[in-house]
Amino acid sequence: MDEKNLEHVKSQIDELNKLCDEVVPRASEEDRRKERLGVLLLRLQENDLEPRFIRRLEKWLLADHESLNYYVDFMSLTALLHLHFHPEQAVKGVPFSPHHS
Repeated sequence: MDEKNLEHVKSQIDELNKLCDEVVPRASEEDRRKERLGVLLLRLQENDLEPRFIRRLEKWLLADHESLNYYVDFMSLTALLHLHFHPEQAVKGVPFSPHHS
């Protein structure tokens, strides 16, 4: 790609970034923290998290009460969703009603 085409592509990318900045608000530090935590938790559920990251996650949750609350909510929600869509996999003897509030 020649220099002129490269500059044209860069200017288009800059314009798209400006448009996104106008339409989509910047994520707060709290939102970015929850996003990182959510990704770690999904990888943990998929058994795709190295032991060193599991240890870091444990330390993070022990040190940050808000993150621990997020962890509990996240894991509870995914468990309830799993049971709702796969009730046959529920533990025998433990009542589950997908319509329980």
